[in-house]
Amino acid sequence: TVVMRAVLEDYVTGLRAGQFLRARIVAAANGPGVFALPAAAIVREGNENSVFVRMPDGFVLTAVDTVSDDGVRAFVASGLSANTEVAVGGVAALKSAWFASQAEDE
Repeated sequence: TVVMRAVLEDYVTGLRAGQFLRARIVAAANGPGVFALPAAAIVREGNENSVFVRMPDGFVLTAVDTVSDDGVRAFVASGLSANTEVAVGGVAALKSAWFASQAEDE
């Protein structure tokens, strides 16, 4: 348990002064920012984490550094920029197609 003070820049319904709440603070050690994604967007292969990034000709599997994952959201600290479009739905189908293309290449 930690006592902290926060300044909320926008009005948040349901929060009151002195209220107890659960919060998670996520920060990148040496990066420009941390991005929150649905946990289902993360593709896990062994110890590696990746996401499917939209490109003009389809999707490309791109390695990311996952700082934290609570099963609902994954916090990614590197591998993405603010304007990167990431697949957050249909990831199983993309992964299946990616595996099929890898098998054809072998």
